Amino acid sequence: MTIEIVNVTKKYGSKEIFTDLNLTFEAGKVYAIIGQSGSGKTTLLNILGCMDRLTSGSYMINGRETASLSSSEQAKIRNQTFGFVMQNYALIDHFSVYKNVELPLKYARKIKSRETRISELLKALNIEDKKNQITNSLSGGQKQRVAIARALVNDAEIILADEPTGALDTKNGIQVMEILSGLHRQGKTIIMVTHNPELLGYCSRTVKIEDGKIISDKISDKNL
Repeated sequence: MTIEIVNVTKKYGSKEIFTDLNLTFEAGKVYAIIGQSGSGKTTLLNILGCMDRLTSGSYMINGRETASLSSSEQAKIRNQTFGFVMQNYALIDHFSVYKNVELPLKYARKIKSRETRISELLKALNIEDKKNQITNSLSGGQKQRVAIARALVNDAEIILADEPTGALDTKNGIQVMEILSGLHRQGKTIIMVTHNPELLGYCSRTVKIEDGKIISDKISDKNL
């Protein structure tokens, strides 16, 4: 699945976040979007995930224009195409691990084999024994694994990760990146916002944004 933005501008009131942005994300790659705070990285990720609307320009998913879709149509694409992994996990603290992971399936009204799918993911991420625990009782690394399970439960083709290791110590950060790398090897596309230069070695391509513009776009010489 290829996603493409063409001449995209985003404004909040009179404040311009970025202007005339052009990027193509090919399937099965790992992308890093880097830049200082306020450069527009997270806003771009939100637009890619259909969580925010562009002000002008074009955003296409497999050639399908998304900018003119209704809110319900965008929500359907968001639920079926993308998985989201956030820095602060974005879990419901008083829900169990199982219920947090189950949420996207409820929105998609997918009932068949729900328990099997969730159990498989939790087992793959080594948190199957935490299935019935309240997420507020988990460590940071365990919470991020729950967030990754939730991102994958609908078999999303594209994983959007906003500072996925930002709240973790070095050991857990490496473990999370190894998980994301494993997903890439399974054919998933990973688009990641990060401040951490140590994560760039996991990436096929690094895009740097500054003052709302792309100032560099580098392809890794590694076989990723």
